[in-house]
Amino acid sequence: DKLQELYKTSPDPQVRTKCLYLLAGFHDPVLLRRSYDYAVSGDVRNQDAVRLFAAPLFSRDTRPLAWEYLQKNWDKVHAQLTTLSGGGLVGAAGGFCTVDARQQVDQFFATHKVESSERALQRANDAIDACIALRTAQEPQLAKWLAAQNIPGVAK
Repeated sequence: DKLQELYKTSPDPQVRTKCLYLLAGFHDPVLLRRSYDYAVSGDVRNQDAVRLFAAPLFSRDTRPLAWEYLQKNWDKVHAQLTTLSGGGLVGAAGGFCTVDARQQVDQFFATHKVESSERALQRANDAIDACIALRTAQEPQLAKWLAAQNIPGVAK
């Protein structure tokens, strides 16, 4: 509540921006949903609203909730996008790291067009592909190394 109030009332653009970054940084699902609802409420400037979705899409911990919210509330989210911020939102989908997620991203944005975001979608897909390749190459070695470390709670 205090961050939302400060965003509304501060004359300092840097303070307002910091408030949005802090709202996007919550990990509690209830607080995240409140942040997303705030982003589409009309109380956040269109060019700023995307920040409340983009940062959580990059985080492994918050990505599933952000992606779910974005899909279920697409009309509200899409209404907040500008030409520039739409590309930023699509680009943020590049935080995924599985073949299934890449297919979901492609399917979703194939039917939910975002103006001027073709290059952003290609960059997101490139980032996902790079993560998949890295994971494929490194995961077996990492699992082997972790097993050799005799760390309690890590399966051998």
